[in-house]
Amino acid sequence: MIKIEKILVPTDFSEFSTYALNYAIAFARTHDYRGFYDREFAYRRECGYPPISRIIKIGINANEKHQAVEKSRQIIRLLKMRQKSFFTIVGPAPSPLIKLNNKYRWHILIKINPLQDPSGKYTRGELRKKLMTLLNASSDKEQIFIDVDPIDMM
Repeated sequence: MIKIEKILVPTDFSEFSTYALNYAIAFARTHDYRGFYDREFAYRRECGYPPISRIIKIGINANEKHQAVEKSRQIIRLLKMRQKSFFTIVGPAPSPLIKLNNKYRWHILIKINPLQDPSGKYTRGELRKKLMTLLNASSDKEQIFIDVDPIDMM
C-alpha cells in the first residue's frame, strides 16, 4: 500500500506543477512576470482580445435552454445585418457556467475592429438601435444584458 501511495501522491508539489499546460503557472513558479506579460500580450494581439481591441458581451439568461438558444439566434440575426467591417460576432455559445440559479445562460461576443471603430462608439450605437426592442421586452423568463469590456467571461 505504501508503494502505491508514493506513485499516486506527489511528494514535491513544485515538481508536480510542472506538468500543468498553462503557461501562467510556469511563469508564476519562476516569478517571471515579464515573460508572462510578453506571452500574454502576444496571445491577446493574435486573438484580438483587450487591450488590443474592445469586446462587448451580450448575455442571455432564460428559464429553459431552448428559450436562451432562440433568443441568442434572434440577436445574431439582428446584428448580422449591420456587421460590416466594424465588428465581428463570436457565438452564440453557452456560458462557461451554463446553468446558474436555475437559469440557462448563453452569450455572444462582439469584437470591435480597432481600425474601423477605435472607441467602439459606432458599434455601441448599432447595438443600442438594434437591441432596444429586445431589451425592453425582457421578462422574468428571459433577460438580456450587455457588458462592455467585461472583466470576466463567466
